[in-house]
Amino acid sequence: MVPVPRSPTPSRRPRHRAEDGTRSRTQRRPADGPATTATVQCHSATASFFLPPRVGPGPVVAKKTKKAAPPTACPFRVPDAFGDHPGGQTSLELGRQSARPGTLFLSLHLGHDLDGKIATECRRRGVTMPSRGPLYTEIHKMVSTIRRDHPYQHWVFVCWCLLTTVMLPATFLLFQLEPTLLRAIAVAFWFSTYMVNVFHTRHHKGGNLYRNAALNAVTEPLYDLIECVFAVTSENWRDNHCGSHHVYTNDADDWDVKSPHPILRLVEAQSKHWYHAYQWLYVPLALSMVTATYPFDNLLLSKAYLRPKRWLFFAIWVALAIVLPYLNHGWRGLGHVALMYVTVSIIMGYSFQVSHNHRTLRCGDRAGTPAPYDPKGPIDIDAWLRLQIEESVSWGGYWSTLVWGGLNMQIEHHICPGHDTTLYYFISLELKKICAKYGIRYTYEPSLVTAVRQYHRDLYHMGQ
Repeated sequence: MVPVPRSPTPSRRPRHRAEDGTRSRTQRRPADGPATTATVQCHSATASFFLPPRVGPGPVVAKKTKKAAPPTACPFRVPDAFGDHPGGQTSLELGRQSARPGTLFLSLHLGHDLDGKIATECRRRGVTMPSRGPLYTEIHKMVSTIRRDHPYQHWVFVCWCLLTTVMLPATFLLFQLEPTLLRAIAVAFWFSTYMVNVFHTRHHKGGNLYRNAALNAVTEPLYDLIECVFAVTSENWRDNHCGSHHVYTNDADDWDVKSPHPILRLVEAQSKHWYHAYQWLYVPLALSMVTATYPFDNLLLSKAYLRPKRWLFFAIWVALAIVLPYLNHGWRGLGHVALMYVTVSIIMGYSFQVSHNHRTLRCGDRAGTPAPYDPKGPIDIDAWLRLQIEESVSWGGYWSTLVWGGLNMQIEHHICPGHDTTLYYFISLELKKICAKYGIRYTYEPSLVTAVRQYHRDLYHMGQ
């Protein structure tokens, strides 16, 4: 979905769920406990994913059913101090703030040495590792094998990110010297490539993009400058994307579902207005200037430690995106800047939106079937994995995966978001077999064009 933060700490007020899991708008569930305790509940029974669909347009009616036994507590906690954590300090802080630190722990470590170095470190720090199920265990083993069998993919990923790091400033400099149509498109392409490869992956990895301390140290100042001036500050994005979207995927409390509303209606729980009947037509216009709002979001929503510098970053953006193009090239310069922003917004907007908007997804919300879990309560890791797979769309092949930073392999990205992106293509080949074995729906489109077509069909139906 389009990462457009509107608040650094989004309000995710949960809706009450009846005993059978249906939503109710007239009741509220008690607030969650303090996030600072960073504990997680684990249970062994996976809720049913095969409840019968509702027929007709009426609301879902809660039925009186017997309450299930409370889940077994699994006392996972994030360590208070872990200075040399390989995944960086931001991942630890995200886990401390989350109601599901165990889910984050297992997803970020899927495919890594869980039973070796990670287990040893957990024992040394007195941390009880979260429970794993058979589905998680099989996927974990498969991803570990893929990483071992394709070590060269790390260097493919590193070279592509470094090429992007060079090409983005170079094309932007040429664009400033003489803005043309081709140069505007080139800047849009490399900025989009930067966002989905460097920015997106870097912050999912906790800043450890290259797994090389020297290379990370050399590139980090440039990346921070690009993101604070032209993109989204990492803190705002991490709270909304990693802490909300990746944990509560496609629920109405998912920030990436909430933020486009009321312009776009993506789930049944959202209010419907007359103009939503035409959203499948006006969505390109709605997406066309999304990236132009990033500097304003950074100015208004920056975290406390960035606030003294926010006016400086905003002033740099105004100078580079407005003042210099106008002084050097007049209205023609500003027109090419606008074209560049429209192009990059369309590329990024569709790249994110097609990932979770498809007629086969959100079956619980759209067909009237209750969601299989309480979005703020405990969840079995296998149930969570199944949810990630069934609420995401993958499209394209290896070259699409390279260029789009694995964003096209959204299913694979959601179950293990901290890997080198080109690995997701190889993971997808084996994951399809595992999904067939466990009876899990795997939604795949052959290309971005077909994925966009399905996205527009979805918008049409959601507006009717």
